[in-house]
Amino acid sequence: MNLVHLSTPRARLIRAALEEFSDGGYADASLVAIADRAGLGVDVLAEHFADKRALLSAALSRRDRTVRDEVWAGAKGEGWNGIQAWVELMRNNQKKPGTVRFFAELRLLATDPQHPAHDWLRGHFELVDEVVERAVSTGITRGEIRPDTDAAALARGLLAMIEGIETRWLATPAEVDPVAMISDYVDLLAGVITTDAFRARLRR
Repeated sequence: MNLVHLSTPRARLIRAALEEFSDGGYADASLVAIADRAGLGVDVLAEHFADKRALLSAALSRRDRTVRDEVWAGAKGEGWNGIQAWVELMRNNQKKPGTVRFFAELRLLATDPQHPAHDWLRGHFELVDEVVERAVSTGITRGEIRPDTDAAALARGLLAMIEGIETRWLATPAEVDPVAMISDYVDLLAGVITTDAFRARLRR
């Protein structure tokens, strides 16, 4: 991908790093290759990032924020819309199998407290909690979601479901429709966490 159109060298480097990590993994990615992909020199990279760990952290954090803003921005993240948006997330991810594989592998490695992405992983969990909490709290206010809904448990369930589906899809892509699977799960959730009045509105 041509990254010259991105606004700043830092933005180009972050995008290039994520692409390089997705294509070949973190361990095998080199700063030279990342700089080349960004169309910049290694000296420019060094002005922005002290080492590959710093670049990894920036790339992961930027991707999380970008996904949050694309999928859950504004009204899309409020109430039942914020739960249905997980289907959009899966639809977007299905177009990027290399990135999905990279993150699937990274999440496992990052459970080690010494891994350079460990802090990111903890922050990733917190971001998911925040997204779901916003959807639930606004949904309760609107009368869409039941007041006794446990937002933290719902966040853990959604994340586990989408990551499990993605793993199965990566292993057996011809056998799995990841969008249909997460859609079915969200439909099941509707029968559990939405109010009777809201479900009646959905059926109209």
